[in-house]
Amino acid sequence: MLRYDTVDGQDVNIVDPDAIKAEVAAAFNGDTAATTTETKPSSTVDVINAGGTTGLAATVAQELSGRGYTPVQVRNPFTGEPHDTGIDYGSGAATDAQTLAHSLGINSSPRLDTTQEPGHIRVILGADYTLPPSFDQSDTAPSAVNAASDASAPTPTPDPGQALGGAGIPCVD
Repeated sequence: MLRYDTVDGQDVNIVDPDAIKAEVAAAFNGDTAATTTETKPSSTVDVINAGGTTGLAATVAQELSGRGYTPVQVRNPFTGEPHDTGIDYGSGAATDAQTLAHSLGINSSPRLDTTQEPGHIRVILGADYTLPPSFDQSDTAPSAVNAASDASAPTPTPDPGQALGGAGIPCVD
């Protein structure tokens, strides 16, 4: 499993099918040579805090770094840059931009911006942007987290428990 997320108000597990296939093959065949083909994002990312939440861009950049993206700039908007939440991308970064939009909970479609360098994405976090529940906010500065409401704090990752087995036959729990 890669992470937990919320899609259309439903809690979901985001999985890597290749990793699951390799794990199942290893469990049933004893094949420890099974490999996974994890796709690491190849795009670089600028994260721009165009809203008023202190530390938001840094929090998002840290999370994206942990997910394989390479943050380049973490900053406030320059004069003339948009202030609305959205994603712009250069040529060759459409897939990473779409994945990023989904991960960040940005509903608007990423836009091709021919002024962006190839393979580069610009994420703009407007005043209306809120972090998705799947982001780990435990390392966030107090000013970037709503300390007044514990209900907004992310729920901890559930304990997966012990693996089940039935007379030597692997089970999925």
